[in-house]
Amino acid sequence: MMEIAPEWLKFERDVLGQRPLISGSVEEVRAAYEATSQMLKEQLPKAEEYNVVDCMCRYIAHYSNVVIAQVDFRLAPEHPVPAQIDDCLDAYKWCYNNSSKIFGDTTQYFSIGSSLGGGVAVGIFLKLADENKAHWVKGIVALAPALLHPDNVPEEYRGLYKAYDDLRTGAPLQDGESMILFYKHNGASKQTANPYVFPLLHPALKYLPPVYQAVCGADPVRDDSMVLEQVLDRYQ
Repeated sequence: MMEIAPEWLKFERDVLGQRPLISGSVEEVRAAYEATSQMLKEQLPKAEEYNVVDCMCRYIAHYSNVVIAQVDFRLAPEHPVPAQIDDCLDAYKWCYNNSSKIFGDTTQYFSIGSSLGGGVAVGIFLKLADENKAHWVKGIVALAPALLHPDNVPEEYRGLYKAYDDLRTGAPLQDGESMILFYKHNGASKQTANPYVFPLLHPALKYLPPVYQAVCGADPVRDDSMVLEQVLDRYQ
């Protein structure tokens, strides 16, 4: 059963006048994303340039007193997965090796991302761990991360992995059907066994550093986080 916070329902009813859904062809997805961003921009006190990721990064940097390097990675489908992981890994390495230029402290570096970026944040650690550089990542912040493809869920987790069925249609912004379509657009459907694209398949999960997660209840990738929580409870 889908449970949605009353505050969001009120926002949909009184402000948006609809339930936004980002789905369809690549062009339709991009148009819907821009339209949703515009609706959110109109709620700001100042009519400034609005980018949801940029705003989130600035908010975290300001209120947590940390340096955030936002990576403008290549976009799919022009650059299919795993190009985004490769770009973010290159950026992370540059930031680590050039810490003095960005006022960074390599003893406190962490990876952070949301949705696809949340999976990338975990994937960066796993790639570095495979290069014997696990100590480069002291923590991970994964905000509603995408960590498994629904077509390739390990047997031990299938009983827990229900969000794609629970939220197949009707969820705000992105439902199960639109998420599967998104994976087809970005090339991830051809990478379902890649443990860097879908990190919950990687054998080195027990070496993960401390992880902070934020989970959305009405989100098709909700149970990706639930599985990761089980993994963390098992090993940490």
